[in-house]
Amino acid sequence: MSEIAYSTELLIRQPAQVIWRRLISFDEYPSWNPYQKIEGEAKAGAKVRFSVSWGNVSRKSVPARITAFDAPRRLEFTIGWPGFRERRWIELEPVEQGVRVRHGVRFTGWLAQIAFKYKLRIERLEPYYDAWGAALAGRARSAAPPQDGKPMNRRQRRAARRKAGS
Repeated sequence: MSEIAYSTELLIRQPAQVIWRRLISFDEYPSWNPYQKIEGEAKAGAKVRFSVSWGNVSRKSVPARITAFDAPRRLEFTIGWPGFRERRWIELEPVEQGVRVRHGVRFTGWLAQIAFKYKLRIERLEPYYDAWGAALAGRARSAAPPQDGKPMNRRQRRAARRKAGS
């Protein structure tokens, strides 16, 4: 069965260790990340509670497991069950200018196939992933996603990408 995937990439002009600490300090997420909340311990195999609140979607908390914890390079969460599995991942790559951050999600399972065929649109994730990257880089206000849950137009997406990459 095929997977449905979305990913984004940005350059943050801060050391990889600073960004890694920000990512694994779950209790500090409210200070920089208004979109996600993670409760639990940041270590390989740990069970955590994961919740997201973007646009008009109310915050829902679901159990998740940390399926990859390769400090300071990769963090991955697996959420769901075999019929609808979601894998969220973050990869850090130190570069001369700071750190390249790759962030994405993969959906698998028969229910995911049906949901994305008839109801959900993967491209609607773009403004929220752009906003998440801006928040991680310390620019949350300048790249907040639309609050009505509607996707941004091309000009708005371009502006958000420029802000996230600067």
